[in-house]
Amino acid sequence: MVNQGHWDVALLRRDALTGGRRWALGFAALVMLLTSLPYFLGYASQGQDWRFTGFVFGVEDGNSYIAKMQAGAAGAWLFRTPYTSVHQQGVVAFLPYILLGKLASPPELHEKLVLIFHAFRIAAGMLAILATYDFIAYFIPGDRERRYGLILAVLGGGLGWVLLLLGLDTWLRRRLQATAEGNWLARLLLLLT
Repeated sequence: MVNQGHWDVALLRRDALTGGRRWALGFAALVMLLTSLPYFLGYASQGQDWRFTGFVFGVEDGNSYIAKMQAGAAGAWLFRTPYTSVHQQGVVAFLPYILLGKLASPPELHEKLVLIFHAFRIAAGMLAILATYDFIAYFIPGDRERRYGLILAVLGGGLGWVLLLLGLDTWLRRRLQATAEGNWLARLLLLLT
């Protein structure tokens, strides 16, 4: 893909059409579908007595993003903290959320903002996975190795939730607690397991 230190555009275009890139796109779609299942389940479980706010993990953060999007929907272009009575000029911060808010309007503003947020999360996640594949492809020539590298890069950073599903969360919690308390032997055992 590199021709004397420069990108060879023809090779990049040809590689973009290969099975490896198509596989990466399918893998990205599968990962984003699987990460969206808890949200679908939350919406399916709501009823008259309980409303799903749209977030499963980091609920406080998610709702703060929706609040920033709501400010954008109300016409704001700059961020102003709502936690002070002091007059503010506003600052260019959280701009992606404010801009996403411009895409929604009442009625049912909250539901629209949550839908826009998750659509953006899915699109950005797929683009990030494809960018990761392209980065790996720059250094690794074989399709099989690229796929392993992509799987490891995308899924290898946090599978602690699997222990939770298997009922082993207390096992992990005890080891992490022992590690945090400065027990060097526990740290060594955690590294070896």
